[in-house]
Amino acid sequence: LKQNNLSRHREVLQNDRREFGSLKSTLQSARQRANLLTNVRSDIDAYHASSPSAEADYMLGERNRIENSHNMADSVLSQAYAVNEQFGLQRETLAGIQRRIQGAAAQVPGLNSLINRISAKKRRDMLILGTFIGVVFAGGCNGLMGWAGIPTQVTGEAKLSCIWWQDWG
Repeated sequence: LKQNNLSRHREVLQNDRREFGSLKSTLQSARQRANLLTNVRSDIDAYHASSPSAEADYMLGERNRIENSHNMADSVLSQAYAVNEQFGLQRETLAGIQRRIQGAAAQVPGLNSLINRISAKKRRDMLILGTFIGVVFAGGCNGLMGWAGIPTQVTGEAKLSCIWWQDWG
């Protein structure tokens, strides 16, 4: 019974010591905060009392910095407008060149059909290449997912035809 009472009192003592430590740290931080605020307030009061013209000088300096920022922003905006205007001129020039080339191509017999065939072949090749890349990517992702142990919905026939699946599956 005495042992139980002793252990109970030790637990209460430990809890009280923890609570005392937390209260002590809270009190110290509150004192430091109050000290800091008092020091800052006294510094501000000393600054205001020392020279009222210093505040006016500070405000003038701040106004100059804001004005410089506005001037820089105006400069950047004017450059952006100039670039936009140059892009517009280039667009008009390129559109004129395109019209002249199309006019010349229309005058030469057979050239227009040759250009159309080249464009169609190019589109077809891009479609084939895109499909191939998609299939390879899908097979690779499927193979990697199987290798990582992630369940996939690939049929047995597709597994046999996928080289990566055979390596990792």
